[in-house]
Amino acid sequence: MQKLSVTVISDPHYYSKRNWAGGDPFQFAPKRDQLYKEGSEEILKHVFNEICQDNEEQIVLINGDLTNNGEITSHEEMRALLRTLQQKGKRVFVTTATHDYSDTGLSYGYDENNREVDVPALKREDLYAYYREFGINRALSVHMPSMCYTAQLADCYRLLALNDDHGKKHCGFTDDCFAWIEEQAALAKKEGQFLVAMTHHPLLAPSPLYKLIAPNDLLEDGDTRARQLADLGIPCIFTGHSHVQNIAKITTENGNVFYDVSTSAVTGYPPFYRHVTFDPESRTVTVRSTLVK
Repeated sequence: MQKLSVTVISDPHYYSKRNWAGGDPFQFAPKRDQLYKEGSEEILKHVFNEICQDNEEQIVLINGDLTNNGEITSHEEMRALLRTLQQKGKRVFVTTATHDYSDTGLSYGYDENNREVDVPALKREDLYAYYREFGINRALSVHMPSMCYTAQLADCYRLLALNDDHGKKHCGFTDDCFAWIEEQAALAKKEGQFLVAMTHHPLLAPSPLYKLIAPNDLLEDGDTRARQLADLGIPCIFTGHSHVQNIAKITTENGNVFYDVSTSAVTGYPPFYRHVTFDPESRTVTVRSTLVK
């Protein structure tokens, strides 16, 4: 089995400037926000250009919150940017999350006086077809209710792309979904595949205080699920949502080690993305971070 290198990006939160009905958003005083929505287009174009200049990492994984809040304009431009990566020879695999849709079909923009106004947004049922060309079209198996899927990354490397969103108030894996995960893990083991996993919400708290101040932002039963995944032969998972740069670790009662690699929002602060190399010979996963300047 050869080494495999991939790029991991989390939480782009792309926000189209077309949502400012009055013109250039930079003319308005920004609200306090950890995300730089006004500059998301410039940041992502810069990052994607850097990725396209990297000849080693041909696979890009993005684990949800592709847009600010599901605006159709934001999705249109985000999808166009993802297509530029594919046109440059990158293989892009995405999952979506709660910021990628609106239950009402509406999100928010701004008028010429910088007042919030309604703008059209995608609903959850729209996302499967909308981003199908970025992973699902190459899926070996799909769990339709959750939109989780598996895909072959390279010889002996299989992606477990887990969409943990099943409603705005719930983030986790239903029993039906986890039964599908167990089936995919067993099949991968039988076929000698190394499973690379990603999902949106962290399973393990990315900081000591996070579980206290934001317990609902962790994957439901995350600690239990992390132990179950470890015992299924999955040693690590790439997560986002928290916008915290961290690697958390647990060891199961069976002695299996599990790492939750949380990556900060690429349009937030501090803005990082990851370079990950899997080396089966040395049994290591090397994680390197790039700060977006």
